Amino acid sequence: MGVTFQDRLPVDWQVLPSVPGDPELRNFSDSNTRLLQAFNLLDEQPGEPEEGVDGESPENRRLEAKLDFLMAMLGELLAAQVGVPAPRPVVVGATHLRIVDPGRSGPPVPSVGECLVLRLFLDARFPKPLQFPCVVCEPEPSTGDGLVVRLLGVSEPLQAELEKLVFRHHRRAVASTRRHGKLPEPR
Repeated sequence: MGVTFQDRLPVDWQVLPSVPGDPELRNFSDSNTRLLQAFNLLDEQPGEPEEGVDGESPENRRLEAKLDFLMAMLGELLAAQVGVPAPRPVVVGATHLRIVDPGRSGPPVPSVGECLVLRLFLDARFPKPLQFPCVVCEPEPSTGDGLVVRLLGVSEPLQAELEKLVFRHHRRAVASTRRHGKLPEPR
């Protein structure tokens, strides 16, 4: 699966009778690209201020806190309308996704080779899901059980946005693990 990140995210799926055609795959890809571009922009964390440049002002911090609060409130309202599924442990890669325990609740677990539309919600404050047409794959023995899907119709721009998302989350997980002393520093 390459570089991945693990999290508990709201996810569900619906079995499709057949693989969507090229125009439909392009529509999914374009919509997901726009959504990921917006999400990646909102999810960016500012770096350290440059030396000699005044850091973030208290006014900007207050304004950002107010916007975060409004986004959280709006997200809660929209989540109730959208019907956000329960979070599940997932492993997200740029081309594949694995749901660690798919059979607990929700839709029946599909069989290998079935085509799905998978809805993945990245953040409770942002209750619009990515919707991926995908095909169910055989899980790799090294990863254990779970529902593994290969994403279909991923355009180059969508691939780039997915890679940004995966890399950022992976980097944060590694940094967090190192801070808490659970992972040795590379030599």
